[in-house]
Amino acid sequence: NIKLDEKEQIYIFRIIQELMNNIIKHSNATEAQIKIFDDNDTLNIFVKDNGMGFDSSLNKSGNGLKNILERTKLLNGNILINSIINQGTTIQISIPVQYGKN
Repeated sequence: NIKLDEKEQIYIFRIIQELMNNIIKHSNATEAQIKIFDDNDTLNIFVKDNGMGFDSSLNKSGNGLKNILERTKLLNGNILINSIINQGTTIQISIPVQYGKN
């Protein structure tokens, strides 16, 4: 079992909630994938859509993306965003976790 305290659980829930919200509100996607899995002491969150994409180099993130970035940082995680205009967005988040009884 992955060992997460209540705050960590809430952060992860909010990250996933915001990722889904961004797809619904902003992407105009017709398809989306969300995968959550653990691998080698890491919780991985993978989100991909076929929406309109955005220019991730502009640094004009909305509040939703800023919240995702901040919560990922608070969890000592890493985030990789790959978005191409008119081709969709892929976001990969890796969060280090411990195993044991909660």
